[in-house]
Amino acid sequence: MEENESLEKLFRSQVGKLKETYALLQKVMPPYFFKSVSEEELTSLLPMATDLESKSGIQMIERPDQILMVYRKSEMCNPVFTSRFFAGKRILRAVVHESGPINEKGDVIVIEHVVKDMPSAPAMKPKFSYEEIVAEYRKLAGAPPSDLEDTVSRIRWRDVEDLDLERIASRLRFICEVQKRDYSVTDFEKLPGNEWRLTMAVAVVAREEGYYAQTLEQLKANGFKVTRSYLRDFTKSGAPDDFRRKAVRLNTYYIVPVKEGADTPEKMENLKRELNELSWSPQFDLFERELLVRNEFCCASVNLLRAASEFVHSQLSFVDRNAYSLPEIQRFMATYPVILRQLTDAFESKFHPKGSTLDFDKTLAAVETEIANINSGMAEKDGKVKTVLSAVTDFLRNIYKSNYFSEKKTSLAFCLNPGFMKHYEAISDSYRKAFPPERPFGVFFFWRRNGSGFQIRFSEIARGGWRTVAPQPVRNLLESGDNFELARCELFRECFVLANTQHKKNKDIYEGGSKLVTLLKRNGENDFKTELWAAQRAIFEAFLSLINYDADGTLKDKGIIDFTGRMDIIEIGPDENMFDEMISWMGDRAEEDGYTLGAGIISGKVETGINHKHYGVTSFGVHQYLLRTLQYLKIDPSKDPFSIKLSGGPFGDVAGNEIKLLNAMDSHGKYLLPKLRIVAMTDGPAALYDPDGIDRQELSRLVHTANLDGFDPARLKGGGAYMIFNQPDPNGSYRMVSVCGGKHTESKIPRDDFMRMFQNNICHEADVFIPCGGRPQTINLSNYKNYAPGEKPSSKAIVEGANSFITPEARTALQKLGLVIVKDASANKCGVITSSYEILSGLLLDKSEFAAIHEELVQEIMDRLAVCARREADWLFREFEATGTPMTELSDMLANRINEYKKNIFELLNAHPELVSDKVIFAHLPPLFKAKYADRLSRIPDSYRKAIVAVESALRIVFRRSLPLEEEVRKVEEEVE
Repeated sequence: MEENESLEKLFRSQVGKLKETYALLQKVMPPYFFKSVSEEELTSLLPMATDLESKSGIQMIERPDQILMVYRKSEMCNPVFTSRFFAGKRILRAVVHESGPINEKGDVIVIEHVVKDMPSAPAMKPKFSYEEIVAEYRKLAGAPPSDLEDTVSRIRWRDVEDLDLERIASRLRFICEVQKRDYSVTDFEKLPGNEWRLTMAVAVVAREEGYYAQTLEQLKANGFKVTRSYLRDFTKSGAPDDFRRKAVRLNTYYIVPVKEGADTPEKMENLKRELNELSWSPQFDLFERELLVRNEFCCASVNLLRAASEFVHSQLSFVDRNAYSLPEIQRFMATYPVILRQLTDAFESKFHPKGSTLDFDKTLAAVETEIANINSGMAEKDGKVKTVLSAVTDFLRNIYKSNYFSEKKTSLAFCLNPGFMKHYEAISDSYRKAFPPERPFGVFFFWRRNGSGFQIRFSEIARGGWRTVAPQPVRNLLESGDNFELARCELFRECFVLANTQHKKNKDIYEGGSKLVTLLKRNGENDFKTELWAAQRAIFEAFLSLINYDADGTLKDKGIIDFTGRMDIIEIGPDENMFDEMISWMGDRAEEDGYTLGAGIISGKVETGINHKHYGVTSFGVHQYLLRTLQYLKIDPSKDPFSIKLSGGPFGDVAGNEIKLLNAMDSHGKYLLPKLRIVAMTDGPAALYDPDGIDRQELSRLVHTANLDGFDPARLKGGGAYMIFNQPDPNGSYRMVSVCGGKHTESKIPRDDFMRMFQNNICHEADVFIPCGGRPQTINLSNYKNYAPGEKPSSKAIVEGANSFITPEARTALQKLGLVIVKDASANKCGVITSSYEILSGLLLDKSEFAAIHEELVQEIMDRLAVCARREADWLFREFEATGTPMTELSDMLANRINEYKKNIFELLNAHPELVSDKVIFAHLPPLFKAKYADRLSRIPDSYRKAIVAVESALRIVFRRSLPLEEEVRKVEEEVE
């Protein structure tokens, strides 16, 4: 009996407390609180909110689909702090309610309700019809956009069930803009009293879970408190490759200024800019803690310093990679915030669209004096600090233009004076030795969260491909970032060497050489292509803003100040991890923005271009050099037995099309190369060796349909044949299928054995090795002896179908052992020649005209490719046999000679424009242009016309004995038909 009375007393007491708590919440919580909280949620919240004045810390309930939190707000308990709890969770919606004072001390209660993203949750039927929504939209914003109906069809009704018709219609204005772009849209609306409604819309492509926490940090830093917030995935995306129908997240914050003057028009405009930086900024890094939070730097200047640290690391990696890791560089920088603020202030003043207020050079000189006087009492450390801070200063000094003040960016981009390399050459001779001797004409640098990149060109008019390096993380957490960090350290050199090679390769066309290489840090939880495309779109938009001009020669983006004194016209081609969807989008965007070359900014477009993979243009050139190499080796491939080994897989462009050429058949179904054995192949997913020759029918089946791991191991024939798969099991072992005594055996091998076999698969004996894929510097001075055991090369010749597969030092060492190497700049040049003709065709023809003559044009270009490849191959082997000069040196000599003539003739034509001859231009073009479109040359920019005359003249001059330059140019005009 007494026990029952005690329980009843306890129940009455608890019920009383719950009633008091409910009454308190009715008194202090904002009105919208009770509209947005369900009865079920309130039942959970009331016990947590009881006696909060006597409780410390955060009261929290976490369920599979949601999290509820209640706490008294303090320095350690606040929405900024709690938001970091969600960094590893997928949030669908977060609602933060802040009460008024609950006592005389002014304490306030914060109630947070976080709904997790549950993909399995059922969809809801639309709350309103399209007709109702469009009518409301017309009342609020006028005529609806053409894609409104499609956008409404993708609304996630479960996530907006608490919104009325007016709110849905008003928010669709943001959705329709943001879904087509990657930048965020921010809007402030003044409410009664001192409250503001902040609306932020951002496309959701590759999720980053800290965006909410960053927003709260930024609002706090700018003097605002959040009374409540709502995070919603408002719409679903269209197809992954539909870049104009992306899913959109719309976040709404109700904010109140807590600092005097925080909501002045100027401050609000600055806050909008800061918030727009967040969608592509890193999260919770050293710079956020030390500069953004502790020293109150703005987000934009912190991103500038992040970019500077990445750039400095890319250079100091070739001074001392161990001493200057990125974390060390950033630590040294963050230790001196006063110096960093002076540097960012000077940069912002110089590049501000409204004009400079500081003497940039004088400020930097003063900063350099401060850097020189640094003395912490630790001399070795101070030396490194001075090196880093001086390098940051030099980076800022060498910037010609940047999109720093552009409003709608999702990546930073910088056009740099390439003279910055002198700074690092003065620090260490090892830096100078890390690169070819030539120095670039121009350098662009790009930076954003999880990515960076360079575009390097060796002449004013230049072209080259865009490759994205995206290292695959390994399973072992202790090694998971190693591949990425190595690629990060090598990024600048990879781009530099590839651009330099491209410049030599481009000797047959009017453009010099360039390369764009970007690095992507992958997030295993995101779809790779979605993440890749988001990064590529961001960098492309940033790049385009720096090279897109009005008719008067000034940049269209008026937020960019340009100190170059020239117009940069850039052409890009497809390379590693550049897919058709992105190629088409880039062309459309450039045309939409009125770029000088329109869609011609990128070659290889499926609809209006010449697709390299489809026509196999690069491999066609490589194959011509292979045939000439076999001729030198006295092998008649039509009847003699010979063997080939390849790197690159059947799905790839160069390797796949080379397989097609090697396995080509005549009209009777007989192989054109009947006694060929392809003995070894290696691509990313697998490596394959068969001394009897890899099954040709099976290999042909895989071309452009599957990687090498799709090969059927049952087709292995010869004794000692094997196939290994680059996919470890949960125990870290790798699958291997081998042939021994005529039997196929499957086994598991440890990682070290796998890597040894995988890396050395290219070292099996064959007559010719054709690297058609693989990372740059695969064969280098540290491992070339594996290719030539006992100083006997494992092949008689190498025809380099892949760029920079072998380092210059390794080439020299192998050639001393008697190996014949046809350099990449010669062997695989036909792809870029095709792209050059594609861009010219796009300038001369309308899209319908291009489509109408497409196949005829391709055939004429293929004829040109055959002439270009065979002419150079014959010259190289003739000179090699006559002089004994290594083939790679001959390739460089020829390229340098032609490029020097191109440069000198171009300068001559600038001085004597009367020498720019239409006859010479037509001689460079495929014949159909003279036959059908002789009146179109005015469509080609003047600088391009001069460059075309320069290259056509240079080629004709170099391949015969020379007269004085002006006489030679006039003679070229006389000899062309």
